[in-house]
Amino acid sequence: MNDNDQYAYQWGNVQRYFRKGHSDYIVFSNNFQSSIRYSKDHGAGKYWYSIVPSVIVDYKNLHINSHIFCFSNIGSVNLPIELLDDYLKTADTTPDIGPVQKYHVRIQLIESAHKCFLYTGDKYYKDVSEYLKLFRSDLIP
Repeated sequence: MNDNDQYAYQWGNVQRYFRKGHSDYIVFSNNFQSSIRYSKDHGAGKYWYSIVPSVIVDYKNLHINSHIFCFSNIGSVNLPIELLDDYLKTADTTPDIGPVQKYHVRIQLIESAHKCFLYTGDKYYKDVSEYLKLFRSDLIP
């Protein structure tokens, strides 16, 4: 397990942890089957993650039903896979034209307001605060 994986435990009791390629997966006892990704703050509470198309295929084959995006040592958001699929339809990609090699997932965390947003470019796409958990004790309301 990665040093930051201790934070996955906030979402339930971990039954199994495994890695496939460059992706980490966690099976919880509460029926969550999650992929997990980490990012540092890139300024103003903005976090950036990438997902390659082959991983999306793995999600379907492995019956992944949620995706945990961790924010440094602050907290994480556990998004239902259907919500992530919907977001990826509008996400920025590399390259901009042609077959997608990478999806860019951007999330902004406003710690003081306990708010979290998925966004593309400079436009907010969706408030996902209902899926947010903070684990730094000075931030928990």
